Amino acid sequence: MGRPPMVGGLAHWSSSGWSTVPSPRSDRAVIRRFEAGPSGDLWAVADGPGTESVIEHWDGRRWRDVPTPRWPTGAEAGFDDLAVVSEREVWAAGWILLPGARQAALLMRWDGDRWTLVRDVPPGAVRLGPLLADGHGGLWLGGHNYDYGDDRILLHYDGRSSWTYDPAPRTNNAPAVIDLVRVPGEDRVFAAGGNPSYDEDSQGWLWTRK
Repeated sequence: MGRPPMVGGLAHWSSSGWSTVPSPRSDRAVIRRFEAGPSGDLWAVADGPGTESVIEHWDGRRWRDVPTPRWPTGAEAGFDDLAVVSEREVWAAGWILLPGARQAALLMRWDGDRWTLVRDVPPGAVRLGPLLADGHGGLWLGGHNYDYGDDRILLHYDGRSSWTYDPAPRTNNAPAVIDLVRVPGEDRVFAAGGNPSYDEDSQGWLWTRK
C-alpha cells in the first residue's frame, strides 16, 4: 500500500488551550512557513497537490489564494519563506527551475495588489530564504550558495535602495543560512545555518551580528 497523502494542519493557542482552525485550501496544502501581519492577518507559503507551491492570506475570516506570477510552461517554483514588512509590503523567497536550465534563486515582492519578481538577486545563489523584517522597513535575507568558497549568503535591504552583503563568518565551504531571528525591540539578529551537504563533513553553526 502506498503512503497516504500528506495534509496540512493549523492550530491556535488561547487561554483555554489549542484549537484547530481552517488551513489553506481546506487542508489540501502543507504549510511550510507563515507570518503574522501588523493587523493580525496571516500569510502562508504552502505546498499544494503535486509540485505546486502556493501563497495564501488569512484576513481574519478565511484563507484565499494570492496569485503568483505566471511561470513559463514546464517551469517549477517553490517558496521557502516570507516576511511581512507592512500591510502593503510582503516578500517571498525560494527557488525556480526553468526547463533545460539550472535551478536559480527566486525573490518576489507584494505591493498590496500583485507580486513582482525582483531581478537583482544575488549572483550564484540557487535558493533564497529565510526572510526577516528588520523592524525599520527593511529586510534581512539568507541564502544557499553552492559555489564553494563563496560566503555571500546574508544580505540586507534598507527598504529604499539596493541590497548589500553583510559578511558571514568563514565556517565551511558552501554554507547556508537556515533561519533568522531578531531580538524584539533591538537590532540584534541571530542566524542559524551550516553546510547543506548532509554528509560526514556537515557542520552547524549559530552566530549573531554585533
